[in-house]
Amino acid sequence: MKDRNFVKEIEKLRTAVLGYDREEVVLYIRELVEYYGQKNEEAVRELYLEKMQLAAENAGLRAQIPTQEKLYAEAEGKAEEILGGAKETAETILDHAGTKKERMLKEAEEAGKRILAEAGRQSEEILAEAGRQMDVILTKTREKVEKEQALYHQYRSRLEALKNGLDCIFAECPPEEETGLREQP
Repeated sequence: MKDRNFVKEIEKLRTAVLGYDREEVVLYIRELVEYYGQKNEEAVRELYLEKMQLAAENAGLRAQIPTQEKLYAEAEGKAEEILGGAKETAETILDHAGTKKERMLKEAEEAGKRILAEAGRQSEEILAEAGRQMDVILTKTREKVEKEQALYHQYRSRLEALKNGLDCIFAECPPEEETGLREQP
């Protein structure tokens, strides 16, 4: 559907004896169109800036994920090193003593499990906290986007209502009748 130029259409309308001043009506409608056009541009600009800010925040969070994964991998590597060292120690002790070596092996394995469990717990906490932070930011982002979209739709519907009202006004104005009272140029 092609956009109509309501201002030009108003300028072409004939004036009635008791009607509004044509120039004032045209000026007023031009001001309305300009005002809501500016409001729409401002809303679009604000949405764009908000989108860019949210994209930057999202990129920052995404950049943190590899760091968190690296920390988790390092914690796993350290736990494996510690477990490996404990096993080596236990094997040396097993070589030197019978019953003592079995007891030492159990202690080393338990220590390794505790360390691995602690490292796993810490890495889970780190990942969980990163996930919570990301969820909070994503929730805020969604709320901001939804708010901006609602504002945009509100302005859009107001413009549409104004347009429909003007269409209605122009559709209801009867053409000027052929009388002897026509304006003379």
